Amino acid sequence: MIAWLSGTVLELEDERMIVVVHDLGYELTCSKAACADVRPGDHVEVFVHPHVTEHATEWFGFHSRLEKTLFLKLLSVQGVGPRVALSILSGFGMKETVRLITSGQDKALTGAPGVGKKLAQRLVMELRETLLPFREQFTHSMEIVLPSGGAQATTVVERALSGLRNMGYRPAELTAVAGPLQEAAGQGAAADVLIRLGLSLLRKEKP
Repeated sequence: MIAWLSGTVLELEDERMIVVVHDLGYELTCSKAACADVRPGDHVEVFVHPHVTEHATEWFGFHSRLEKTLFLKLLSVQGVGPRVALSILSGFGMKETVRLITSGQDKALTGAPGVGKKLAQRLVMELRETLLPFREQFTHSMEIVLPSGGAQATTVVERALSGLRNMGYRPAELTAVAGPLQEAAGQGAAADVLIRLGLSLLRKEKP
């Protein structure tokens, strides 16, 4: 099963994105975070989930591994389809979605399109305990020591490291690549370039 795509954006309209990978165009319905700051012609790396029914296969795209994981947790609740799960994540964001569910705020959850009172209560009842580890992950600091460097470069590195952490990498792993990222940032590399560099370095370190 395809879980991740790396390619060029051919078309982008609202939350619909076509990503070209080796002359194949994948049409994705993406979260708000996955579409943010993306334009046609940009290179993107997207975590994906193919939702298969008897009539068709629909592809959904996510900014990070963590966002995809939360999407699947929401999807496990009876009555939550992929578009409702995506509307929750896009409407509240990952951190707020986890906070609302783990703190039992079912009334606030009804602010997402497709979420009624009963479904909101079911989300809280079924996922409140399950999502507690995610809440801890959001509230704890990254605890990554950055090498010394210019303030602007350090800010870009912090953004890149935050993106990598949202993909599921641990602070210890990110500390190991912080130096090369700081060096690249000092030469003017943007956050998206640093994320790709970080992914490359992290994959090389795995056995």
